[in-house]
Amino acid sequence: MLNFNGIEPEGLWLLAENRLKESKAFYDENKGRLKILVSEPMSALVRDITPMMSRLDRHMHLNPDGSISKIKSDARGAKDRPLYRDKVWFMLRRLGGMPVPGLWFEVSPSYYGYGLCVLNSCPKFMQFFRNHIDHSRRALGHALRPAESFGFSVGGEEYKRPKKSGLKGRIS
Repeated sequence: MLNFNGIEPEGLWLLAENRLKESKAFYDENKGRLKILVSEPMSALVRDITPMMSRLDRHMHLNPDGSISKIKSDARGAKDRPLYRDKVWFMLRRLGGMPVPGLWFEVSPSYYGYGLCVLNSCPKFMQFFRNHIDHSRRALGHALRPAESFGFSVGGEEYKRPKKSGLKGRIS
């Protein structure tokens, strides 16, 4: 049974206001509405995809309580990060300390996105991953073309500083 019916425009506007006001008073006053309009629909989406995802990987962590981001962030020790978010996301992954693939979905007032990522990575693993891509560019490009024909794209955060080898520019 499907429980997810989308996130109403009112919820998206409330997320935008939450970030723009960056105010504890505003957040506290609207916490209940944010829960009903944003957090609960995201929980419904995770619950709706749980049966399919558990068939794909029975070790995947699919509990909405541990998968969905908080609208009020924990910004301790972060000087420039906002405390109140204008987006919400969930991450589905295996639990554990080793690098694992994860699936994510994110929504904000101005966009939505979803994809595959690597979680719990360390520099050594990421260097191995980049080297593998460098040596398999042709095969990777061939594998990506069908996805790109459906409008998907490869993206991600840029490195903080250049690496000696690794993914540079578009894969061809």
